[in-house]
Amino acid sequence: MTINKSIFQLRFGANDDLYPTQEDLRLFLDSPKKEGSREPHRSDLAKYHDLLDRVTAFERRQGYDPATTDARVKMFYIVLSHSQFFNPALELAVTQFKYHGHAFRALDFKKPAAFIRSAEEELDRLNPKRKKEDAAKMARLQAMVDERKKTLETFRKDRTALIKELHHIALYIRDNLIKIEKLCEASMAVLADPST
Repeated sequence: MTINKSIFQLRFGANDDLYPTQEDLRLFLDSPKKEGSREPHRSDLAKYHDLLDRVTAFERRQGYDPATTDARVKMFYIVLSHSQFFNPALELAVTQFKYHGHAFRALDFKKPAAFIRSAEEELDRLNPKRKKEDAAKMARLQAMVDERKKTLETFRKDRTALIKELHHIALYIRDNLIKIEKLCEASMAVLADPST
């Protein structure tokens, strides 16, 4: 049986404007999951990362001593390695999904929208014909409203781009997990009946 080498190849079609650098991802993973918490985002992937490191070391024949390694341990790592589930590309895709999901949740439409509402109410109460100060205040408020409207438009564009990127990453992960499932099913079929 041949191994499907197309599993977790490069992910094409990513939005280059949104693609995070390694430093961006490192800073994100080291940042707290919640405000006031000490637990970093990295903790969500800690077990996967540890097993990925161990599978990689096994594949390089650095993680075990053939003379002393238990046969069950050796079989465990052979199966994990063969399944291709523990893969740096999958870890990167999941990390990017978390990164973009965090950016999506951080988009705050409420504050600029609330400011615009209250500023427009204030503008309705002012009368530049009666007071000179009202004319100056109206100009300042209108400039701030225009600025918040631009911010909201930027947020809308960012939201659309992030939704597309999250969807693209999710499809990439799903499609590759389906390939892994097919690989594992084919492997089980060969183990059950070596003549196939």
